[in-house]
Amino acid sequence: MAQVFTFSERQQWAAQQDAQFRQLWKQAHGSNLYALDYKNHEGDFLDSTTGDKIELKTDSYSGTGNMFMEHYSNLDKKTIGGIYRASKEKINIFVYWFPKDKVWYEFRDLKKVIKVLTKLTEKKGEVRIQNRGW
Repeated sequence: MAQVFTFSERQQWAAQQDAQFRQLWKQAHGSNLYALDYKNHEGDFLDSTTGDKIELKTDSYSGTGNMFMEHYSNLDKKTIGGIYRASKEKINIFVYWFPKDKVWYEFRDLKKVIKVLTKLTEKKGEVRIQNRGW
């Protein structure tokens, strides 16, 4: 059964994962990541060397390699989310990270990924996932 976190616990966990990811990014790319104001829809980080804006999606499960690519953060309001929002807001890199496995995937051509996702959802359809209201 999946573990359920309170909003506060989830925020604390996310902050720890962000800090770990920033260290690993520096090792892999040789540059620092500076936190951006997500409320201004700038992305999560700015790469100190390239100037790229980065959106980080972190998942707490491990071992599957499966990614959940949300289209809407709020389906009823049709508020776009995930890589769709990142593309609209001119984010350069969308990163999907599995911290337990210390594995991440960098998507740099967001429009191309969205084309693939659109084809998949045309065939399979979208699935509504309820969360506990974060």
